[in-house]
Amino acid sequence: MKNTTHLFYLMPTPDDTDDVKVGITRLEVSQIRLGTYQQALGPRLMARWEVAWIGEQTEIEALEREVKKEFKKDILYEGRGYSEWVSGYSAHTIKPIIEEIIDGFRFKVTPVDPAMTPITVNNLEQVKEKYLNE
Repeated sequence: MKNTTHLFYLMPTPDDTDDVKVGITRLEVSQIRLGTYQQALGPRLMARWEVAWIGEQTEIEALEREVKKEFKKDILYEGRGYSEWVSGYSAHTIKPIIEEIIDGFRFKVTPVDPAMTPITVNNLEQVKEKYLNE
């Protein structure tokens, strides 16, 4: 049976402009998603999930829906590849607003230990070990 633990992440743009990707992935196979981002960036830039939360699939999917509703006006384009990018925020400026959403809806999610962020291809396996084995 597959593990349904999911990760909600905040990923900055490669050039660190004030745009942030709010995305989700199933933790068990998250190396595919992060590896794809890293492959696209090449060897000199690092794909990184600056801030992340862990939870069951239904909770993480509901969190993503509410975040997208909250920031609808800041998502400049629709369609695949665009609809998860929130403009005008960094991972750290959007984080308190997302924490308010989490608290307001009482989502059962856990922030990833700050000692393990940013999550990159270099430390993702440790994150998976910690949170898939809890």
